[in-house]
Amino acid sequence: MKKIFYILFFFSVNLHAQNLRLAQTYLKQGKIDRAEEILTEWEQNNGFRRPVFRDLLKIYIMKGEFDKAEQYILRTMKRYPYAGLDADLYHLYKAARRDEDARRQQKAILKKIQQRPHITLTLARRLREYGYSDFALQLLNGYEKIKPVAPLYLEKGYLYAETGRRDSMMNAFIKAVELHPGYLSLVEGRLYDYISPQPDNPYNRSLLNQLSLRIRQHPLPQHFRLLEWLYIRQKQYEKAFAAVRSLYRLNRANLHEILNLANDALEDGQTDAATMINEFVLKEAKPEDQNIRDRALLLKSRIEAALHRLPIREQTALWLERTRQIRHPKTRFELEKMIVDLLIREKNYDRALRLSDSLEKTAVRKAYRSHWKEKRGDIFLHQGLFDRAAILYTLLREETPYEETGYRLLYKIGLASFLGGDPGWAHRNLKPLKKASQRNIANDALWLDFLIISNKSPGDTLQKALKNLAKAYFAYYQQDFPALQRISDSLFALPENKKIRDDLLYLQGKLSFEQQEWDKSETFWQKLLDKTSEKMFREEALYRLGMIFEKRGDAEKAQYYFKQILTDYPEGFYFEPAQRHYRQLNGENSSI
Repeated sequence: MKKIFYILFFFSVNLHAQNLRLAQTYLKQGKIDRAEEILTEWEQNNGFRRPVFRDLLKIYIMKGEFDKAEQYILRTMKRYPYAGLDADLYHLYKAARRDEDARRQQKAILKKIQQRPHITLTLARRLREYGYSDFALQLLNGYEKIKPVAPLYLEKGYLYAETGRRDSMMNAFIKAVELHPGYLSLVEGRLYDYISPQPDNPYNRSLLNQLSLRIRQHPLPQHFRLLEWLYIRQKQYEKAFAAVRSLYRLNRANLHEILNLANDALEDGQTDAATMINEFVLKEAKPEDQNIRDRALLLKSRIEAALHRLPIREQTALWLERTRQIRHPKTRFELEKMIVDLLIREKNYDRALRLSDSLEKTAVRKAYRSHWKEKRGDIFLHQGLFDRAAILYTLLREETPYEETGYRLLYKIGLASFLGGDPGWAHRNLKPLKKASQRNIANDALWLDFLIISNKSPGDTLQKALKNLAKAYFAYYQQDFPALQRISDSLFALPENKKIRDDLLYLQGKLSFEQQEWDKSETFWQKLLDKTSEKMFREEALYRLGMIFEKRGDAEKAQYYFKQILTDYPEGFYFEPAQRHYRQLNGENSSI
């Protein structure tokens, strides 16, 4: 009986969620009467819910039914005395241009917060959402005299940001972090769109000036963490190290963070900064800090490989030599992964397979054993043993309890099926991944599935175009650009393969981009942009071109391509990253 109750309960919850999603769809489509009908019925059955109330109020205002909206708010106030409803009523009067009523409601709000100061933040947030920044700041300034708490300064920072008051915004955010160190990551995330890699950006200068002043007056760990974050955003790793070293003097327990900074510097190609930071870690690490010392030794080897541009074979020999010195299990595991990956890149598959099998047998953790099993499937895939790879991935997917791992394995099953000549089975495995939580898996699955569908004729499950594309994709998967180029040239020469031109240009553009061959990659993406009308290809070509010019330091051209995505593809996959890069490059006008 209990089981039946739970089934009915979950079915009911799922049905309600579907109804709300349907109402949202109708709202986006402009079918407001249908949306109103669904939301009204939902509220009658389930009571007050803020998102439902908000959408219904929006519908009444859109339809110009201001009296109905007013009665709806007042009726809700009696049953559910939620503080934000006073801000909703104020917004209604403003929208209806009932200025006298708006002034009266403003006085009522000011009187209410004098009696109940704790509701000030809720009202200020609602007013900010509606765009009444000045009124919201008036409330917060009054509350600051009573109770200067961290959430108040966080809210003031949002308001100053929206009104373009840089110094006040920085001051408010820093105060929030001073009062509540746990807000540090939240503030960094909010500032991300304003602080750019260009040090002369006005927002960068404002934050630096505010932090420098506070460090001179009364230094706190939060100040040095924000300063380190600012310098990392500006790719100034030596200055970031100076900040984190000052923090280390206050708290000598963050060598792991300093080592992460060295890793970041190496990833950005700043080997001198990485070397300096890493040497500091090796000097400061105590003999018993085996994990830190091993990680620093591993990083030192990576720096040496980067400085001397060692060939793959010599890198492999270097890593194998380091395995004798590194004892910490996690660091050793990371090193072993690098060795196997290098052997795969060297196409030394037999040795990679033997090493993976040996490491799986000696692994002490289940997660490590699962990794080496999956790596064996990757080796099979690189060898062209697609059926064996697909079977291994399928067995692993049945064993794993983790959604993220399951999605990754499902994508690899689809890829192995496509490369092995079964596009129908590949399509069935790739289709569910379009809504995967991991952005890169969802994007790769979307593209590969699109490639299969667009090149598959009715009744022809394994046509010539897909066979040829599978060969090209296999070369891409092996990161073998010369092989991909040869296959593409041979396919371009055949009249019947004209329709897969876009796919081949895409593969060549993507692989040359991943290999940081910017000139070559620009050529392929520009050709694709000139020749294709397919929305998905055009959007990615614009994004990749924007990234290429940003890497070259040509901010004007990078903005040009990012702006096209913001204009032409507001619902696109690359809208959010393009918007972020555009804001960073645009500096002063970061609110665009």
